[in-house]
Amino acid sequence: MLIPVLRVANITNAAAWYARLGFGLEFEHSRGQAFSRADAILKRGDECLLLSQGDDRVKSDGVVCLRVAEIEPIANEFNVEIQHEFLRKQIELHDPDGNRIQVFALDSFKPDCSSTGSTS
Repeated sequence: MLIPVLRVANITNAAAWYARLGFGLEFEHSRGQAFSRADAILKRGDECLLLSQGDDRVKSDGVVCLRVAEIEPIANEFNVEIQHEFLRKQIELHDPDGNRIQVFALDSFKPDCSSTGSTS
């Protein structure tokens, strides 16, 4: 399993923002001097994100692509316009820490195979 790591300034605020995408807090751990560093694992079905607070080794310009079955509820939640691309609908979000989240749903592509042209 591949788990993206995103740098955040505040685990609690970031977890609340990602809850709007359907992620729930699975685990949180604080460490370091005065508990200045923290990590949290968020889950959405089988998908996971690792949020990292106070770890300078983690860059703050992450990009995550999230595939969903229905994009409309998420677009409505964040009040953004859906972009229609070839065979998909997508929206682009930025979390409070500047990480970019691309959310997309594949269009149901069903080729029309009903015509049975006969070449005799």
